[in-house]
Amino acid sequence: MYILRAVAANIDDESIDMNHDAVENFLDKEREIQELATELTLERDTLGKDFQRACDAELKQVEDKVERLREENRVLSSSIKAIMDSIEPYAQFH
Repeated sequence: MYILRAVAANIDDESIDMNHDAVENFLDKEREIQELATELTLERDTLGKDFQRACDAELKQVEDKVERLREENRVLSSSIKAIMDSIEPYAQFH
């Protein structure tokens, strides 16, 4: 009888140890998943910010180019008007 109780106690201790190890492994995996999720969030935020900065820089370049083209258009329009004004008196003779 004593041997059966000792074996039963030993089995219970082993069972508890196995359950404890299983719980510890589960909690370790949960911590690892949480750390990876946090890292993923930080990477996503960093990539999002990098992408936004790149888009902002490209938009600024496009806006600058549009402004230069508008200025060139104003200069050309002014030059064309000056040419038209200068030849207008001669156009009356033909």
